[in-house]
Amino acid sequence: MPARPDEQFLADLMVGRFRWDLLRPFPRQPEPDRTVGDKAVHGIAGFVAEHLDPRSADEDRRLPQRFYDALRASDYLRLQVPVEEGGLGLSDYNAFRAVSAAARVSSAAGFAIGTHNGIGLPALLPALPAGPLRDLVLGRLADGVISGWADTEPVGAGNDHPTVVATPVGAGAYSLTGDKVFISNGAVADELIVSAATPGDDSAACLFVVDTRSAGFRVVSVQDVIGFNGLPLAALRFDRVLVPADRVLSSPTGNWRLAPLFEPVSARGRLYLVSGAALAIADSCLEFQRDFVRRRAVNGVPLGRYGAVRELVAASVADVFAMDSTIRWCLLGNDDTTNVTARNLDRRAAKNMTTLACWRVADRTMSLLAAEGAETAHSKARRGAPALPVEQLFRDARVLRITGGVDFAVDIWAAEALFARSYDPLPSTISEIESDDLGVDLSDVGGLSARNREHLTATASAVRQFARDCVRLARDHDDLPIQQRILAAVGRSVGELFAMSVVLARAASDTGEDHLHVQAMADVFCSDARRRLAGLQPDLDGGNDLGEHGMVADNWVQSDRGPNGGADTCGWLARPD
Repeated sequence: MPARPDEQFLADLMVGRFRWDLLRPFPRQPEPDRTVGDKAVHGIAGFVAEHLDPRSADEDRRLPQRFYDALRASDYLRLQVPVEEGGLGLSDYNAFRAVSAAARVSSAAGFAIGTHNGIGLPALLPALPAGPLRDLVLGRLADGVISGWADTEPVGAGNDHPTVVATPVGAGAYSLTGDKVFISNGAVADELIVSAATPGDDSAACLFVVDTRSAGFRVVSVQDVIGFNGLPLAALRFDRVLVPADRVLSSPTGNWRLAPLFEPVSARGRLYLVSGAALAIADSCLEFQRDFVRRRAVNGVPLGRYGAVRELVAASVADVFAMDSTIRWCLLGNDDTTNVTARNLDRRAAKNMTTLACWRVADRTMSLLAAEGAETAHSKARRGAPALPVEQLFRDARVLRITGGVDFAVDIWAAEALFARSYDPLPSTISEIESDDLGVDLSDVGGLSARNREHLTATASAVRQFARDCVRLARDHDDLPIQQRILAAVGRSVGELFAMSVVLARAASDTGEDHLHVQAMADVFCSDARRRLAGLQPDLDGGNDLGEHGMVADNWVQSDRGPNGGADTCGWLARPD
């Protein structure tokens, strides 16, 4: 059962209300929709495998032209375009499943498909009324174009004011000038959604649909990052690129990031390409762990009998279960992306939750596989070892922590938004927040095990304590906006509480044959999450006791001295006292 349009689980969590009623019963995919999704998943996985070799794509750092040619001729560029308008008409959750299935075969290919469907031209359709621009988008999609979203600039992704400038040239048209970098699909895109600032108003940041055949548009370079080899990532230049009036997306707020139409589209799209890749990577890592544990032994003892190995595997399985649960909550039951309050906060929080969990799984997999881990798949094949691409997935997983915003920065931004939204001014519900009564009915525990019922009570209590901490921080810190250690802990705490909540809600609703296994996964995840939360509490209690971090950092950054006081920067390592 989806939340009502005016209700979001996280919005209440931020002010100490644990809305268990919103999570129950946990949403399930209708069987007919699941059947449609199964067909799409099977089809797209086979399509990617048919048109590229994932190992070659990683080694060559490019996706083959035959893949792009086949993709332009396929239906996989129109995953959610309505059937009557030439698409597959997939639901949000099935579109996610399809993108993740493609990423399971090739991280780069899945990310490219997710970029186009999640934040490219198809993503605009829910926000476009009937008219010339919608007709243009549908026409271009029918032509088989590949698209992307060009937002990041050389000054960084966290800047509110683009340096690409859109200058009015009359009749509603604009001329775009400036650079974009790290643009997914930028090297191959036929159409791009481009953000640009309009002169005379620093707050104005509008969106423009740009045909890459336009005069003045140039791919400056294809960019290689430390993972996702083959992704058509590019640095772009716009030199007085003319955008006609019928390709201008006007933002009613003056900044598309705050617009009630475009930000929900972007939040949903980031789930497709970022969380879709994260789930695919983590799922592959689980299979690699199982394969390795089954066939290896140490001192004649099978790996699966060692306690440390069992704990590592269990934590990884539980993390993937939590990722999947979070995605299901965010995407099942409500496909209305034009409603700004329809789980938008929840979807934004899912980015860090899924990518950090993916990283934990990939990191554990690298450690578990040891000698077979850091070696490339090609090198393994040369010596006859199982050519599991753990090293590649490790690189890919690390990149995802940066994609869409560096993880610690995303936590800080989330905390800033929380305090601006809920604690400035202080909420009128302070008496409720400070009450010993948790204000929630936890009698509806469904099929939760005894351990998970204890986790449920602990989660509700932690939500209330979190709000108390936020009230205290808002009261005690006039300089809270610059206390980034505190803000990062606040943002990370929200993510942990959110994940625990949806995991427990899913476990409470589960009545399947693997019920006991589901309860066990929920218990493992919540036990680990509670330990992570306990580690964040000292920063929530004060957070500004940084010791001499500031002095050490300033001395290093602002001088040419070595850490031991010398004039060198690295020779001190080899120098005796």
